[in-house]
Amino acid sequence: MAANGVITQSGQFIIDVKGIDAQTGKKKGAFRPSALAKNQRTNEWYILSSVNKLIIVTDAAFKVKGVYPIKASIFLQPEGIAFDNQNNLYISNEGDTVTPGTVYKFIYKK
Repeated sequence: MAANGVITQSGQFIIDVKGIDAQTGKKKGAFRPSALAKNQRTNEWYILSSVNKLIIVTDAAFKVKGVYPIKASIFLQPEGIAFDNQNNLYISNEGDTVTPGTVYKFIYKK
């Protein structure tokens, strides 16, 4: 992002959905990512899929390393993911007319 706020694309990547299916043992259909964050400590990418209720972990080249389901009872609609400088993970959850939005913090343990 430039100082004036202009964003310029610097590349692209593709996630092999077959790699996700292989990890879950199920055909999930269309992969619909909603957020992306880089874990600076491991150089891995964490991709949040709200619709599929999954966290996909890839290597630096975006090859799927792990697929982790997230609890639908906790995450009504997970929409954001980030790491802080202490490697703690944050996932934001969109609310609805009944339930407020939330941000969950997952503390990094060595």
